[in-house]
Amino acid sequence: MALPEQWTRYKQQFLDNISDGFIAFDRHWKVTSANTKGCLLLNSRRDELLGKSVYDRHWKFYETTFYKHMRKAVESRREVIFSEYSQRFRKRFEVKALPTDEGVYALFREAADGEFELVEQQYYHALFLQHSDAVYAMDLSGHLISVNPAMERLTAYARQGRRPFYHFAKTGT
Repeated sequence: MALPEQWTRYKQQFLDNISDGFIAFDRHWKVTSANTKGCLLLNSRRDELLGKSVYDRHWKFYETTFYKHMRKAVESRREVIFSEYSQRFRKRFEVKALPTDEGVYALFREAADGEFELVEQQYYHALFLQHSDAVYAMDLSGHLISVNPAMERLTAYARQGRRPFYHFAKTGT
């Protein structure tokens, strides 16, 4: 067996032993490599993917969040990690986009039940706490149930205790 053929076989065996899906795109968004798990997650055979442009399979690909994140990895030359729900596959994927000189690699897996929701909840909680504008949450009776630090500074909420929102709106305190 010639060395290039042997290398190709070893590379494919390695990729097929990865528990995540793997797909490689060139600069023209043609699939240059895919592992067995990636094909399974995308409900496709390898021969249906290899050498094909994503535009052949999904003509509005450039409008997807997946494309925007992958493009960001290519342009920034940095790893980009994201999660996205695919209507087409009816799955939420966790994706790691890795830029290369030839294009971009995607390592991906289906998000476990509840796993994405926890990550999303942590993200929004951090965003809530870090936001420089006053942000608050109210219950159905109009009582503030949560405020971020900027809201605390603006209204002195932490010192006053729980008050209905209309109290802050009317008095400014």
